[in-house]
Amino acid sequence: MSIDNLFLDSYNLIHRSRFDWGGGIATGENQIIYNFMKSIKPILEKFSPKKVYFILDGAPKARLQMDETYKANRQHDNLTPEEEAYWASFHKQKREIIRMAKELLPFTTIYHPDHECDDILAYLATTLPGDNVIVSSDTDFIQALDISSRVKLWNPVSQQFREKLDVDYTKYKAMVGDKTDNIPGVKGIGKVGAVKILKDQSLFNQKNVQSGL
Repeated sequence: MSIDNLFLDSYNLIHRSRFDWGGGIATGENQIIYNFMKSIKPILEKFSPKKVYFILDGAPKARLQMDETYKANRQHDNLTPEEEAYWASFHKQKREIIRMAKELLPFTTIYHPDHECDDILAYLATTLPGDNVIVSSDTDFIQALDISSRVKLWNPVSQQFREKLDVDYTKYKAMVGDKTDNIPGVKGIGKVGAVKILKDQSLFNQKNVQSGL
């Protein structure tokens, strides 16, 4: 397979590299770097992209203005000395991976101080011409599949392309929320209920159009 543009969700892939192939936590001062490089190689070979984008995270300025608790659940407080040492090693290796991506690898790195990686990546993937593939295990990128038929989403964990939902993914996520980002959903509505509501709404709208309402 040969595609035009490959978009790497950098922090998602780096965090996935915290875990070894057997599922355990990666240890050692360079193990996360090694895991990252080992995971990237088969992806590049599979897609043979003309261009690779390595998108970095800026601050979610607009979202924090709307909700100051956005991603507040990701803070690491009250850590043991061992946990502090682990996260210090992780951040050191993360910085080294980013340096290598900028200076040594054939990637185009993109960063904006006021926008998250997800927003920049989704914008580029849905607006740049050609066949575009996003590499991330983050299901939020399913929204991009709703926007452009030229975009595919490769899950590096399952080694498969993700499929679109039968309903609008943005509305679906608004209902169910997102625990990883500290965003609550609508009380009493789960994943199954959200899909049913949106399908019923779509059917209702279709009947109204057909009846001329």
